[in-house]
Amino acid sequence: EAFYVIVTGTIHIERDGAFVRSMTDGGFLGEIGLIEGTEHTATATCTTECDLVELGGFEFGRVMANFPDVRARVETAAARRPHEDDV
Repeated sequence: EAFYVIVTGTIHIERDGAFVRSMTDGGFLGEIGLIEGTEHTATATCTTECDLVELGGFEFGRVMANFPDVRARVETAAARRPHEDDV
């Protein structure tokens, strides 16, 4: 339901209870659900104190429409990450 950008902190990503990766400052998550209209494909847990920027669906759509560099980065990351069909 939202797109998150990590301003500061570390987030661990798990899928089916298994550690997948850590994400830190500048990382982002939640894009697959917004792009594809699906449920989340992983669980994210802050492992340090985190400051995040949260964008709802409308704001995310506006950013994607108005900032082609951001759109390209998000789409590239989404293509590498597991999708609902992979769950």
